[in-house]
Amino acid sequence: FPVTIHTPKTKQLIMPGNNSGSSVIPISIFDGRYHHQCQELGKYFMEDTYTQIRYDIELAWLRTLVDNFYPKRLSELYGSPSVLSGSLDDPPNPFEKRTILAQLAKMPQILTPEHLVGIKQLERITSHDVKAIELFIKAELDKLVPDSPIREWVHICLTSQDVCSPAQTFMLWNATNHLVSQLGSGISKFQDTTLSWCQIPMLAHTHGQPAIPTLLGKELIFHTKFTVF
Repeated sequence: FPVTIHTPKTKQLIMPGNNSGSSVIPISIFDGRYHHQCQELGKYFMEDTYTQIRYDIELAWLRTLVDNFYPKRLSELYGSPSVLSGSLDDPPNPFEKRTILAQLAKMPQILTPEHLVGIKQLERITSHDVKAIELFIKAELDKLVPDSPIREWVHICLTSQDVCSPAQTFMLWNATNHLVSQLGSGISKFQDTTLSWCQIPMLAHTHGQPAIPTLLGKELIFHTKFTVF
């Protein structure tokens, strides 16, 4: 059935992180209701981080190719000269492997705001985020060595998913490590205070509303055990 989406007709929509601390257009409860509790996780999932990790993966793959296959020519890397069919110049490689690896070491390691803006501008042209990163790397190689023999090796033998899937895994891994470290600290504090608080009465809440009486120590024991499990 057709669904009509009503956009709030306000002059300025309230976004997470402003002074009001609320949002009328959150994507999920994590950038809406629970924004203040979860904002520390934002740095692990923001698009700049996603771009940086995919850039790192592309460079790591390029270094691996050079380390294992250079100075093969591009047609040899593909396994068949006919693959190129004359559409791409495939000259002999003029540099030693160590020279190429040294050039790669001079590539930007941390993307600056200017780099990230440049990648977004390329994405507006390509309508493809991974292709934009590929073109950015090629442009940076051109600054180091015009007509670099490994320019066309960038992203070779990869699909976009080969880059995006591990990048998303790294994002989740880093965020999980952050949560685990925070939970470990909290659990230690709970365990230190549980016994001393076991006789303190409290009123339990559900959905923010008063519900049933309980004991503070008992609730801490339950939630600590549940978290550890």
